[in-house]
Amino acid sequence: MSKATHIGTCQCCGNAQKLPNGKLSKHGYTVDYGFFNGTCSGAGQLPFEQSKDIIESLINTTQKKVDELLADAEKWENTNTGPAWRYTFIPASWENGRKSSRKWEQIEIISSKRDFSDYEFFAWIDNPKGVRGVTPGDYSIETLEDTIQHENKKYAASLRKRAAQGTQYIEWQKDRIKNWKPTELTPIK
Repeated sequence: MSKATHIGTCQCCGNAQKLPNGKLSKHGYTVDYGFFNGTCSGAGQLPFEQSKDIIESLINTTQKKVDELLADAEKWENTNTGPAWRYTFIPASWENGRKSSRKWEQIEIISSKRDFSDYEFFAWIDNPKGVRGVTPGDYSIETLEDTIQHENKKYAASLRKRAAQGTQYIEWQKDRIKNWKPTELTPIK
């Protein structure tokens, strides 16, 4: 591998990177346990100053994903039966690099009565942690179906947010290529 003499801009992410052998260096990765994890899809490609050849496919791929996200959001906003989506806390452990995180997962919700009250209680079935949930009156929830739909609407909102980010990326890329023409690379001093 030759030493980079110039810096160019990534077609995918827009970050400036060195150009060993005239192509963008690896970037967009993490290093966990001494291993590289993931790279930007622009790594190993020509820089934006010399080409815009992969941007059109990025726009098309991102638009398809945006359409899928919006269709899923529509579906889940109107779903009030079956499992519900919940943003679950994942405690720190050796398996996840000692970092806590969150993820969306589907969980069953049940309707039950508590010994100390006459009202219906809607709860997550959460193994092995037991049961917890919300009661009628919280968030204008009156039925099990209301509870499921309320939780699914939160998931749908997260899908719409991701779709909006995709749309923003598409607009950014379209703006970049609108008046594109080859330009000089930046020499490394």
